[in-house]
Amino acid sequence: GSKAAATEVEAPKGVGSKAAASKVKKPGKAEKKVPLVITSDSLEADNNKGIVLFRGNVIAEEKFLLCSDELFIGYGKGAEVDKIVATGNVRIIHGSKVAGSDRAEYIKSDSKLLLTGSAVIVECGDTLRGERIEVFLDEDRAVVDGGKGKRVRAFIQPEKSCKDETPGVGKKEDGKEMDGESRCRWAGQVLR
Repeated sequence: GSKAAATEVEAPKGVGSKAAASKVKKPGKAEKKVPLVITSDSLEADNNKGIVLFRGNVIAEEKFLLCSDELFIGYGKGAEVDKIVATGNVRIIHGSKVAGSDRAEYIKSDSKLLLTGSAVIVECGDTLRGERIEVFLDEDRAVVDGGKGKRVRAFIQPEKSCKDETPGVGKKEDGKEMDGESRCRWAGQVLR
């Protein structure tokens, strides 16, 4: 195989909130900045334009896992990440949710993911499908739109099959935790 490129950039704020109590930001507490680690087959950076493009088997890991064919990162003031766009076979694992789409954009100012193109979210066996899904990470809520002439489809299980741990994170038979690449494959199977 090809060598994977890796870099660390500041993670978007608000990604990975899990419990209802953590949805509301507590006054006076600063959010901890956590590195966003990205691996890919290649990396192209333009410091003058403040952009980085990752191509080929992209895996971005932080409090969430994002897998795609390509990932674009734009930097704003102070070299902080202000835009993240993933395209091609996008899969995201966030808490107990697994999401997929053709394209995903992280909107930092709203702590929101915008999934477009055959968007789907699976949680505890329930499935939501639409052309466009907005996921509000700090609020644990989503808005689904069917698209032109299409309707939203929800498949709700009578009995939930939730697990306490993050999907795809678990021990293999050899006792080691699944790596990012294995979790990406797992997410792809969940979304079928």
